[in-house]
Amino acid sequence: MEAIPGTSFVQESIREDPDLRYILRAQPDVIEDGLFILSEEYSRWQESGRSIDLLGLDSQGRLVVIELKRTSTGEHAELQAIRYAAMVANITLERAVEGHKTYMEKWNIQGDAGERIQQHLANAESEEIDTERPRIVLVSAGFSTELTTSVLWLNDSYGLDIKCIRLQLYRSGSEELLVETTQVIPLPESADYQVRFRDRENEVRKQRSAASQRVQGGEVFEEHIQLARPEFQKELRRFYDWAIDLKEEGLVTLESNPGKTCTTLGVNVPGRRRIVTAWNYWIRAHEVTFDRNAVGKLSPQTAPAVMNLLNTSNSRQTEQGNVTLFSPITDDLLAALAAAYREANGLTVAGDGDEGA
Repeated sequence: MEAIPGTSFVQESIREDPDLRYILRAQPDVIEDGLFILSEEYSRWQESGRSIDLLGLDSQGRLVVIELKRTSTGEHAELQAIRYAAMVANITLERAVEGHKTYMEKWNIQGDAGERIQQHLANAESEEIDTERPRIVLVSAGFSTELTTSVLWLNDSYGLDIKCIRLQLYRSGSEELLVETTQVIPLPESADYQVRFRDRENEVRKQRSAASQRVQGGEVFEEHIQLARPEFQKELRRFYDWAIDLKEEGLVTLESNPGKTCTTLGVNVPGRRRIVTAWNYWIRAHEVTFDRNAVGKLSPQTAPAVMNLLNTSNSRQTEQGNVTLFSPITDDLLAALAAAYREANGLTVAGDGDEGA
């Protein structure tokens, strides 16, 4: 084996315009499998002289903005690409055909622009171009920490779809240059999971827009059960239904709060303290936290039964004195907790006589 020395685009006098664009335009699969180039230097807008390096359609028919850099830092490529994505969002099919026709004429590509686009959409099993939320692909010799941090934050927090492809140049002998492409973001081994996760988020958004009965205080938790790992969804649904039953009896109020990686459901004694909080983590297992002081103060008769059921290998005590229980949440525990909430509401514990307010 013989090591091939690395070099750079700057050292080899390879420019972004037109060299890099020419190379990648001719072989778009280097960027992404199934990528179809619509146009290069796309600039069909008023009051702006800026242009998109490459504009394409992915294998699913979604619009892709491709920004090219030859530097080792990427130089604000994400900011430029976001600007371009906003400018081409919701472009019409007619505009896309016009742009592709100009591209074909420039490179003497034979055929009809509209037919070529329709053929790609047919292969993608898509009826039309998806332009509402264009994807972004950044291609560069390298990326700064500031850029990758920004991209990860935009993807995770705002649902953008930005991919980073790194190009490493090597010189083999005096004549031959080799280019290695590496997908930096998202990491290839986690890409499938991230696609599935985004698909599930989209399904949740669809359900939000559909007519359905909502329970005040628990709406977010109800929706986000579907974002949990499949093996935990049934148990979370059972816990949520248990909380709803208590709410319908007038024993609790619900308080649901979304976070970046999880959603919580607080089951509160009306006008008083919370006894239990459910945590729905979308990537790892869910858990339930119990306030030991609240159980002991509000439900002294049922507290021993609750704490006994919490004393398992699946639980741990937190620094605040609470107890966290990991899956599974048993029917016996839910029954004991229901009794605790009844006692906290001034109802007598079963077997102690008639119930009273």
